[in-house]
Amino acid sequence: MEDFWIFYWWVVVMPALAAAAAAQRARRRRQMGPRVKVTPAEFLGVVEGARELVIRGPKVLLQGTTYVTRAGDYYYYTTVREPLRLPDGVEVRDAQNILL
Repeated sequence: MEDFWIFYWWVVVMPALAAAAAAQRARRRRQMGPRVKVTPAEFLGVVEGARELVIRGPKVLLQGTTYVTRAGDYYYYTTVREPLRLPDGVEVRDAQNILL
């Protein structure tokens, strides 16, 4: 009987939990609004014009660091290997994870 519950856990419960977590991540992404990936130069132009908060993600081994800001109805983001030199007066907050 114990084997049945182990089988049930891995075949029924775990996939259901994984599907629920994936659906929740998808809902959060849709609520965020339109996202636009731009080059680092375009990102600095958007930040200079909007002067909004910039979120800096953690540096990922081969990917680099991700920066996100909001301007108007869109979220702009870029990924760079070297840290960006942001304009003075722009607030930067570090995040442990960025969901794009």
